[in-house]
Amino acid sequence: MVKTTAKTLGVTALALALAASLVLILSTQVSRAATITVDSLDDTTTAGDNDCTLREAIANANADGDTTGGDCDAGTGADTIGFGVTGVITITGGTLRITDDDTTINGDVGGVAGEPDIEVRYASGTIGDGLIEIASSNNHIEGLAVTNSSEIGIYIDGNGQESDSNTLKNNWIGVDLTGAPRGNGTYGVYIWH
Repeated sequence: MVKTTAKTLGVTALALALAASLVLILSTQVSRAATITVDSLDDTTTAGDNDCTLREAIANANADGDTTGGDCDAGTGADTIGFGVTGVITITGGTLRITDDDTTINGDVGGVAGEPDIEVRYASGTIGDGLIEIASSNNHIEGLAVTNSSEIGIYIDGNGQESDSNTLKNNWIGVDLTGAPRGNGTYGVYIWH
């Protein structure tokens, strides 16, 4: 005769619960931040052309998915946008707008440490308030030269939305990659909070 006690049943139930929890933990896919690498100096959004542009990388980071037909890696949350190219991105499509929290753009990719290797230079297109607009929180913009905007170079837009804890580091505002002046229309950086 098998004698079952409440203590034995309790231990068995606990062991089964722990085993089920372990299976659940091991089967759950962990969400990791994406690194999205820009490999083109163009300012286009042609899905499926095998070029990942800065505009497309920002779109994927904002969408936490792929809006580019596979040109750029999909955004997944806290995304880092890096560069596999150096030089000048001539903006013809208007404002580059960051709307998702926790996005890093790092244009300091291998030249002199602390100096930009990517220039974002306005040429045409409709600019809202800034060439680069940040309308979200906890973003980090580093190593960009931001030039020639008809309005503001970098605009942190907290007007009616939360836009806190954003960091700008080692950016050249109104100075191109050669060190020559290329001012922005009204302000280099403007924070509306």
